[in-house]
Amino acid sequence: MAMGQRPAQRQADLWIATDRLAPAPAHAFYQQLNALLAAAGFDLFC
Repeated sequence: MAMGQRPAQRQADLWIATDRLAPAPAHAFYQQLNALLAAAGFDLFC
């Protein structure tokens, strides 16, 4: 078997713009926690 070179193959770029990605679903616990903290004014406190 002869030692040769394979033809050059270029892999396509793997690039996805972040603004085209679907948002991940939020967890119900963290939604309720954020609502509770917002109602208590926690962000203003910190």
